[in-house]
Amino acid sequence: MVLIISDEIDQTTNIVIEWLINTGVKSLRINSNTFFESINIEIVSNDNIHIELCNIAVKGDKISLDNIKSFWYRKGDLNYDFSLFSDNIKNGLKKGTLNHLINEWVTLKEFIIQNLSKKDRHIGDFFEKYTNKLDYLCLASECEFLIPHTYICNSKENIFNILERNKKKRFITKSIQDIFNLVYDNKSIYTYTSEVTKDDIKKLPDLFFPSLLQEKIDKKFELRIFFLNEQIFPMAIFSQLDEMTKIDYRNYNIKKPNRCVPYSLSATLKRQLEEFIEKSKLNTGSIDIIVTKSDEFYFLEVNPSGQFGDLSYNCNYNIEKKIANYLSHGK
Repeated sequence: MVLIISDEIDQTTNIVIEWLINTGVKSLRINSNTFFESINIEIVSNDNIHIELCNIAVKGDKISLDNIKSFWYRKGDLNYDFSLFSDNIKNGLKKGTLNHLINEWVTLKEFIIQNLSKKDRHIGDFFEKYTNKLDYLCLASECEFLIPHTYICNSKENIFNILERNKKKRFITKSIQDIFNLVYDNKSIYTYTSEVTKDDIKKLPDLFFPSLLQEKIDKKFELRIFFLNEQIFPMAIFSQLDEMTKIDYRNYNIKKPNRCVPYSLSATLKRQLEEFIEKSKLNTGSIDIIVTKSDEFYFLEVNPSGQFGDLSYNCNYNIEKKIANYLSHGK
């Protein structure tokens, strides 16, 4: 049995499951909207631990981790149904007590994930789903990648000083951690990487929440590189040819998609990537790199749960099949 923790809207998970079905391998998918109401854990010794979960959506449907042979953390979370205690909350259960119960669940959830991650075949890292992009920038520099000059500041004065010291440079801003997305008034709102202008800065208050300011790197094209264990799948994206995508290729032009093609890694770049993957201790993820007009490589970020569907399709890499093969046969 293969256990997959994912998000209900992730299509790549669907494709991997289809490949598993085609090879006769059973799988179980837990989405973020799945809640558990029954947890049974028995600890006899370090190598004799039994964990059983019961899904609230299907009464009596118990999941024994003893039957799980492979584990893929794709996205999402393990959630407990705290509404079971709604009556107690109404009857005076203090907020502090509820917070304590939530912390207790976090401990249980992490213990469950840790035991799943001990399976011989596992992909992804639940504990790295909130990666620190600043840490990984520094790690990339250790691996001899160039990285954009990056600032974190929270005052208008500091930003103007940075621009004054770097008059020949242009700057962008983006989320320090993850992109922001929100559904409001039946509309989806997303944040993208965008260029910072002096007019933008003038509109800011004197103090604001700490924000990222980063040197804008002019690109010839960019690379999206997915890795799975020791396999590396690179794709070149010619996003700079379109005004919509030249700053952030995620701002897709549906009518005129970017040209995306397989990319051959040089021996030097392959060595740097392998060193970064080894030092990061990640066994899967998506790396973004900018290639400049002078053929320099600037590391931007790594996302352990990054999208790879377009890369797999455009380059005919069949990554979903490779993931299914690894989970089912270790190949």
